[in-house]
Amino acid sequence: MINRDLLTGIGIIALSLLGLLVVIPAGVVVSDSDDNIALSPAFWPNVIMITMLLAGISVLLKVLLDKLRRLPAVIRDEDEPLLRTEDWRLVLVIPALFAYYYLINELGIQLSSGLLLVVMMLLGGERRFWLLLSIAIILPTFLNYFFIHIANVNLPLGWFD
Repeated sequence: MINRDLLTGIGIIALSLLGLLVVIPAGVVVSDSDDNIALSPAFWPNVIMITMLLAGISVLLKVLLDKLRRLPAVIRDEDEPLLRTEDWRLVLVIPALFAYYYLINELGIQLSSGLLLVVMMLLGGERRFWLLLSIAIILPTFLNYFFIHIANVNLPLGWFD
């Protein structure tokens, strides 16, 4: 019998360790002259990977504590497939992120971020059109304004260049 939460926790831990130990050191160039660690190009990827690691550990601990307390954990029946039909949404997240990565240079970060937000909220089950549109417009616009005008960081503007 396979516990889906146990597999999820182990998978998240494995992905975050892969990112921390392999992908970030191999893919992010960090100079030795960076005095401020928060300005290092590897800072935010490391923060994200550490947050993922903590989330995976918390999922794993919850499963283990449920077993210790003898609480009924969600265990897969032999007849139930490992990937249920409603789990297709989770499978679409990775292609959506790859499409976002490609579209940043084509459409600009503001428009591609708005599209990604709509897709992610739809995959998450949100169906209120007004909420989808308002978040997809307001959040990327605010972040774009902050990074360009306050933090003085150049962002890819795509069509708006």
